[in-house]
Amino acid sequence: MNNRVLKEIKKIILIGSDVYMVEATKDKIIINDGYLGITVLNYQLEKVKDIRLFDDLIIDFVFQRKTNNELLLYCFENKCLIFIDLNNYTHKIITLNGYFETNNFSRLFIWENDIILTDYNHNFYKVFVCDGRVDKVSSSLVQKKYPLFFEICEKVKNSGIATYISESYVVLLNNLKTQEIELLNFFEQKQESVRYPLKRTHDFRYKNEHFLLIHEQQIDLVQSIGQRYQIKTKAPWVFLRAKFLESDNVRFVALSRNDRHQKKRKLFIYSLE
Repeated sequence: MNNRVLKEIKKIILIGSDVYMVEATKDKIIINDGYLGITVLNYQLEKVKDIRLFDDLIIDFVFQRKTNNELLLYCFENKCLIFIDLNNYTHKIITLNGYFETNNFSRLFIWENDIILTDYNHNFYKVFVCDGRVDKVSSSLVQKKYPLFFEICEKVKNSGIATYISESYVVLLNNLKTQEIELLNFFEQKQESVRYPLKRTHDFRYKNEHFLLIHEQQIDLVQSIGQRYQIKTKAPWVFLRAKFLESDNVRFVALSRNDRHQKKRKLFIYSLE
C-alpha cells in the first residue's frame, strides 16, 4: 500500500510584482522581478540576490546549464540574449538583430563546451558569450560534434515540443488529440506516455521517472509506474508554472497567481513524502 502524499513544506506570498516565470538550478530558484530583472532565491524561498537588468524586460524562455549554474535568458521583444552566471551574479547582454528581429529560437539546444541554439527553420547557431555575438553554424558541424543532439533535432523538428530536458536528452511531445504527453528518451532509447486529465493543461515537466502536469486548477504528479498524486488550488488562485528541484525526495516549486489581484503571487515547495 502506498501511503506517500504530496506535502506543502514552504510558501511565500509575493505582492507588487508581476511574476510569470520560475526556474530551478541545482541549488537556486529564479523568478522574474517584474519587468526589471530577476530575483534569485534559495531552496528555503529566501532571497539571495536581485539582479537588475533593464526596464521593460520580457523573458520568453530560459536556456540553462545546470552543472555550472549558468542561464541564458531569451528576450524576443527586447531583441537580446542575456547570459547570467549565478556563481558570481554577473551578466552580459548579447544584442540580436537582422534575422532575429522576426524569427524565434526554438526550445532545442545543447550547452556543453559550446552553446548551440536552434530556430524553427531548423538552423543552428553558436553563442559566443565573451564576444557578445551569435553566429550561424552548419548542420554538418553540429552533426559531427554533437551527433545525439543532431538526431533529436532531425526526429522532432516537425513535432509539437512541450519540453526539452537537454542534460538528459529527453523530449516531451504534447498530443492534443489524445491528451497525452509522449516522452522520448534518446539517451536511454525508450519512450512512454501519460494522459493528462484536463484539457488546457499548459505546462509539462519530467525528472527521474516522474511527470508534472500543470493546469490552472491543479498539478498532477505522475510516476512512470502509474501512481498519481494531485494538488488543487481554489479560486481566485491559479497555477502558472512548476519546476522540479534537486533533492533526495521528489520535490518541486510551483508558482500561482491571484486572478483578482494581478500582482499577487504565491510560491510553494511541495515534497512527496
